[in-house]
Amino acid sequence: MGNELEAQVVCEFPRGSEQGRVTVDLVEKKVHFQNCHTPEKPLATAEAEFSCELADVLDVHEYTYPGSETLTIVTSSGTAVVPRLATHYAELKELLGSVANITPAGRAVNNPAMHWVYALGALLGLMPPLLWVLNNPLMPFHLGVLALIATFTAICGAVLIRIVVAIFDRIFHLNITLSLSLGTMCMTIGMGCSNSLARNAWISWSGSMWLVAPGIAFLVGFLLGIPAMRKSAWNR
Repeated sequence: MGNELEAQVVCEFPRGSEQGRVTVDLVEKKVHFQNCHTPEKPLATAEAEFSCELADVLDVHEYTYPGSETLTIVTSSGTAVVPRLATHYAELKELLGSVANITPAGRAVNNPAMHWVYALGALLGLMPPLLWVLNNPLMPFHLGVLALIATFTAICGAVLIRIVVAIFDRIFHLNITLSLSLGTMCMTIGMGCSNSLARNAWISWSGSMWLVAPGIAFLVGFLLGIPAMRKSAWNR
């Protein structure tokens, strides 16, 4: 019995009204998920039971938020999220992290940098209603309707950019999340610089010229991330 326990790492945690569990079986070289593995499908929910080979664990990402930490386990068919309060969390993180280092790279949409990419998509989605308002300053509009339109276009932008990332990942085997995230970071800096310059009396922006500095900054950041685009299709 003792040898059997040593050959397993069992990680348990509450998940709503259910009990979540991740069991790594080193003898069978498998990982068993209970109430925590969600398949990579639209509107999917966590499966009651799911098992896969250790070789199917592609990536392990740790996310730190104020007051909490979570571990996202990326498999060949979905993801599982384990909270920091789970039993044997450190052992699970170390073991599956070492496995992920020698398996193929996971999906680009599961990269931690995707929150910057979503922000970029939302910003791009906000551009049409924003430009419309700026180009029609005298036209009356309802704030509630404008807010709904802006929210809708922002969500559409985030969804579309996720689709673009997935297409580059699956068809061209390129992970463009780092380039897009670096571009977004640089773009925010460029936006601050353009606003600062626009406040100077000796500069007068016309039309959409205030987009020039953020656009150039985004291009610079995007180019800096190009060397990291190529995915590791095989063992890393």
